[in-house]
Amino acid sequence: MYPLTLLVALGLTAGLVTGCSGQRDSQELVVTGSTTLLPIAEIAAEKYRELHPDVRVLVSGVGSSAGIEAVAAGTSDIGTSSRDLKDEEEGLGLVDTPVAYDGIAVIVSPENPITSLSLDQLRAVFSGQVTNWSEVGGPDLRIDLVNRDEASGTREAFNKLVMAEKAKFDRSAAVLPGTGQVRDVVSRSAGAVGYISLGFVNTSGGGQP
Repeated sequence: MYPLTLLVALGLTAGLVTGCSGQRDSQELVVTGSTTLLPIAEIAAEKYRELHPDVRVLVSGVGSSAGIEAVAAGTSDIGTSSRDLKDEEEGLGLVDTPVAYDGIAVIVSPENPITSLSLDQLRAVFSGQVTNWSEVGGPDLRIDLVNRDEASGTREAFNKLVMAEKAKFDRSAAVLPGTGQVRDVVSRSAGAVGYISLGFVNTSGGGQP
């Protein structure tokens, strides 16, 4: 995949969410949440296992909102999130600790020659107002939208910063649960467009910004 130079240089705060009640089980540490933060969480888990070989560390990428909900429900010790806590979530006694800053890259197939889009064009594409790449300076090719599910912190950030309450996502878009899935699907479809964490961009092929 290739990131378009329309690169929505949006800032995402990636963080860890913990509860105030302490660890559920001293022999098990459960980490769930953002697929964007999954690679970092897995590396951290390996280091933790080296220091604490008696503790079982379980890491999964289920989406930012699901990770936050799991911590609030007491089924996860740490939630990873690519969005800030909402007001109602802060009221649950959760603690948000920023660990990194990220950006969002809009990606298209390596077969697509388009390299730049404005925010207005992006909004028109993802709302379904524009349905063919020729309408934004590209080839005569149908646009295939690839979106994230509603549990995604990246989707929430994209919606806030790009759609900006001026338009809604086109419901005909394919909806996928993870960053890796979006990247893989876009890389295999000439007309596809999606958005992912900047850290997942691969300019050597298989989805491009």
